[in-house]
Amino acid sequence: MTVHVVSHTMPYSIFGASIGHNTVLDLPYGDTVSATFEQDGNNLATQEAWLAANPFVFSLVNCSVSPLPRYNGETFVITPTTYGIPYSCQAALTHQTSSGGTTQTKTFTVRGDTVAQFPTNHGLQTFDAASSITLDTDYRCVRFAGFLSGNVTFGTPVTLNVTGLVNDGTWGYNNVSAESWSIKTTLNSGSITVTARASGTHPYTIQLFRD
Repeated sequence: MTVHVVSHTMPYSIFGASIGHNTVLDLPYGDTVSATFEQDGNNLATQEAWLAANPFVFSLVNCSVSPLPRYNGETFVITPTTYGIPYSCQAALTHQTSSGGTTQTKTFTVRGDTVAQFPTNHGLQTFDAASSITLDTDYRCVRFAGFLSGNVTFGTPVTLNVTGLVNDGTWGYNNVSAESWSIKTTLNSGSITVTARASGTHPYTIQLFRD
């Protein structure tokens, strides 16, 4: 997150004129603006008193300003309300002219586009007819991970090494052998152990899944 600094001072030579200053600044997501605007009063008591007594009047589009109120030469922070759409902050300062009697207004504007936050979860969403989510980006879906087959003899367990296998609830398996009743399978980290429960040699066929 970056704080961009914008500063502008209008010279005393244009004290008696209504004039505006415009800054275009696009903001990535999370960035803000630290702004300081000032009308030079040339150290003249009357002009400086007016500037000190009249705060900026803000016109804001898709942004907020803090702290408030802000007076001539004081710094404030502009924060977009919603990133992804343009913002605009206009600070208007009204003061007495150098000749007295009438007032003039200076406007300082910072505006631009903003960049929306990229989603942290990427994936697929599906909805039913009632617009309820049936699949979201944080759901875990089971997928086929492997097929293991062979024979195991009573008294001689078989260890099947599986790369990445972790006994943490995200892996599962199914023994589809017709003699599955005579076989015990144990899920380990990195392997599956196949043990025969009955005498003889028995085929095993294991389907491996993970989510």
